[in-house]
Amino acid sequence: MQISVIIPTYWTSVRQEIRCLKQDAVYDHPTPIEEQGTLSRLLNSLKKTDMPKKSTIITVITAVTHRALEKKAEEKVKRILNSYESDFNVKQFSASTLKKIEIEEKSLSKLLSLYGYSNVRNLGLATAQILNSDIIVFLDDDVIVNDREYFRKATEFIGKRIEKQLVGGIAGYYVNKDGNYYLDVDRKAWWRTGWPKEEKMNLAFKVIESKRRLVETTFAFGGNMVLHRKMFEKIP
Repeated sequence: MQISVIIPTYWTSVRQEIRCLKQDAVYDHPTPIEEQGTLSRLLNSLKKTDMPKKSTIITVITAVTHRALEKKAEEKVKRILNSYESDFNVKQFSASTLKKIEIEEKSLSKLLSLYGYSNVRNLGLATAQILNSDIIVFLDDDVIVNDREYFRKATEFIGKRIEKQLVGGIAGYYVNKDGNYYLDVDRKAWWRTGWPKEEKMNLAFKVIESKRRLVETTFAFGGNMVLHRKMFEKIP
């Protein structure tokens, strides 16, 4: 059973000459390239889990808010990943990777992009397909995996049939520092009237706090999500 762990990492800059440029993509909490970021923290937490290292490939997808940052972000992530080469089979998918595909596979390159959340997620699906993986585990770079049995639990039901239905995807939740997983809702922010993300996430939490291991839900958290190839191969 081949597992692909896909970790999107998003970068921006606090430099004025960059910030005054038009953004090529908007992300809700990109890391300033001048800072260390949280990617190392996640990778350190994965070292303490039951990850089956011989059958798992970690792919870090490096995305930026401005094209001018592509090279610096790639170099920064490369330096971070170099520290973990003895711990994992870890690779980076960056702008230079995409350029190679554009040269070698022009027809495929038209379908791929590193700009926008949906495009980055689709790149994760494509990467897992190329690697012939059976399972994708999506993790955000700002989370910590603190359950040592995370991979056993994440893959226990995936790809199987429960009550004659295929379990093609599984999503978990995030726990805050205070041990709670409900989010504070700021009703004063005007822009939240059209994008009540926290409210929708809290509704999903009410569904998944059932004592049952598997509960049907229409909401999935992309930073803690597992997909089986029986499902992601059939997505149009």
